[in-house]
Amino acid sequence: MKENRHVRILAGFTIAYILLALSWWSVLLWQKNRQVHELQLVVHSLREDLGTADPSDRARIDLRHRRQSRMILGESVFILLSISIGIWLMLRGFMAEFRIGRQRRNFLFAITHELKTPVAAIRLILDTFRRKDLPPEKSGPLLDSAIRETDRLADTLDNLLLTARISHTYQPRPEEAWLDDQVTKWMAGPKRQFPQRVIEWELPEEPLPLQLDWAGLEVVVRNLIENAIKYSPEKGKVMLVVRHQDDGLQLVVSDEGPGIPDLEKGRIFDMFYRSGNEDQRETKGTGLGLYLAREITHRNGGTIRVADQRPHGSRFIVHWPVHHEASAGRRR
Repeated sequence: MKENRHVRILAGFTIAYILLALSWWSVLLWQKNRQVHELQLVVHSLREDLGTADPSDRARIDLRHRRQSRMILGESVFILLSISIGIWLMLRGFMAEFRIGRQRRNFLFAITHELKTPVAAIRLILDTFRRKDLPPEKSGPLLDSAIRETDRLADTLDNLLLTARISHTYQPRPEEAWLDDQVTKWMAGPKRQFPQRVIEWELPEEPLPLQLDWAGLEVVVRNLIENAIKYSPEKGKVMLVVRHQDDGLQLVVSDEGPGIPDLEKGRIFDMFYRSGNEDQRETKGTGLGLYLAREITHRNGGTIRVADQRPHGSRFIVHWPVHHEASAGRRR
């Protein structure tokens, strides 16, 4: 950020100098043109006194002065606009490079942490089992912790692999399944991985057999739930509400966290974007979850947006189109 600030300061001084220099030379040219015009008028007056002046000379002198004045003004404005546009494009490119560099740096810090932490935890648990013969009441919690860390590592790797192919090879694959069965299966993972958190969900009263891209929708829901958990207080509730509409499903994931500033709402779905400094971050993640949620939703013809939750928190609202419902047969 220091380099970023220094570049902005240097660019500001450079822009100010260029604009002042251009304005100064424009004023000088304008004054010189006026002085020349006044001298020409003086010469014309002397010639009139001597009786050698052409009556049409005064009109030609005034016309030449107006043309040169318009030329100076037009060229000054054109050069000013050209320089301003060039500087703006240059600064936009510089700022884009700085943002990309910061995102890459943040991603390297984040992915290192996300891969190293669960591996270290699993290794510690395995070392504990190798060195000690633990009773069931002690080995059970350790095994549960190892499973949670394994799930976390698997989710991180799945997101990385899915990000690598999302723009090229990902294709929605509709399958027939029951909505309540799928949501219950999806929510089992967060409940197991975050047993101390309050996670609830609400489904339509009538069971719905639907044919849609369940695998893609699972990625969207999982990442939205994990994002809500990361930014919610320990006793805050994370809620998933699924509503059946005429043209599809509406899924709302809400939390009771601090919310998202308005300036960041347009950027949180960008790849690798995470607000703040990665060196001082307390929340986990790689900056890929919301990006994947948006990309998969769009590839299924849906929409995703973020809104404020009252009195505090955030709501992610997903509309997932259902082209046709499956036949209401027996559950498999």
